[in-house]
Amino acid sequence: MKEGICLVGTIDYLYLALEDRLKRSGIKIISNPEDAKIKIGIDTDLPVDLLIIPPGIENKNAPLVITIHDLLIPDGHSKWSPSEIYLWLNQIK
Repeated sequence: MKEGICLVGTIDYLYLALEDRLKRSGIKIISNPEDAKIKIGIDTDLPVDLLIIPPGIENKNAPLVITIHDLLIPDGHSKWSPSEIYLWLNQIK
């Protein structure tokens, strides 16, 4: 019987933050997608149950797609946030 969630995609800040939140919520993280009940893809072309993508991506390999376009990453500008936000933050500093 399949159980848990498998995260699929490039391991970046969003991936690690989501993995941490799921683990702290008591959700079992499975490393093999074939053994997982649910597959969550993070900016990947692989078929998944839920796909999280940055803006401008037209990937539709999932029945449910979430586009994140204004995420603030502590390490600086990334594909998950518009550069204007970091420009504004630098101006405020």
